[in-house]
Formats: sequence, structure tokens, C-alpha cells
Amino acid sequence: LDVPVDRRPLRDRVAAVHRSAERRGTSGRAAASTAVLRLIGALPPPLHARAARAVYRSRFFGAIVSNMPGPDVPMSLAGVPLGDVHPILPLADGVPLAVGALGWNGALHVAVTADPHVLPEADGFADALVRAFGELTGELTGESGARPEASPSRTTPT
Repeated sequence: LDVPVDRRPLRDRVAAVHRSAERRGTSGRAAASTAVLRLIGALPPPLHARAARAVYRSRFFGAIVSNMPGPDVPMSLAGVPLGDVHPILPLADGVPLAVGALGWNGALHVAVTADPHVLPEADGFADALVRAFGELTGELTGESGARPEASPSRTTPT
């Protein structure tokens, strides 16, 4: 999905992303990729692993970004309310950046996984992402200096 970063007003760029996502959602590509994933998942474990590694690598993409819909209600585990969620995505071979987003209980939760050996600028990425969300929120709502709740944490893949 192309994300415009040109000088158009933010509302126009957000509308362009929305239109692009709508077109992609009705193009049949999502159904086709789901079918391929199901087929790969049905393979015996050794073949499944080989097929997954063949597809899930840097030859096909430079970053992994996944937006996952979650429930719009609070959840609990064994009767204990869940306070936060972390949509952490693993890195693929040679892919230095993964961003997971999960809408849950009225909030957007984002997790960033980066390999600082391949992507030296990774250290500042989470902070820059928080600032960008704050700018987007402020411009779209008309609130200057709006800042989403965020507490970037840092983990380094081993």
C-alpha cells in the first residue's frame, strides 16, 4: 500500500490512503494471499517451514507492517483484565524492520521490532513514530500539540 508523503494537505493524503486500501481490499489480492497462506499452512511441517522461509524474506519486501483488527471491548484472561497489548512481529531474514498495529478496546497499540545492526537509525524510529502520530492526530482533530499516549520501549533482537 503506497503512503503519500508529499506536500498535499494531510486530509487529502489520508483520503488517498483510504481509497487505495479500499481498492486493494476489493481487488481479490487479500483473498488470494489468504488462500496461499492456508495452502502453505496445510503442508507437512518440513515443507511448511521451507515454503515460509522462501516467501518471508527480504527479496520480496524491505519492511513488515501489519494492521490487525482486535476486539472493541475490554478482554480478560482467567478473570483478570488485560491492561495492554503488544502486537510484536518477528523479523524476517534480511528484513530489518517490522511494525505491528492492533486496534483494541478503543485504542491503537503499535509495536516496532528493528535490527539495529542492519538499520542503524532504528533507535529513533519508535520516538519518531510517536511524534508522527501526534502530528497526525493534531492536524486531523485541530488540536495543536496533540500527542497520543505512548511509552516506547526498546528491545534488541538477539
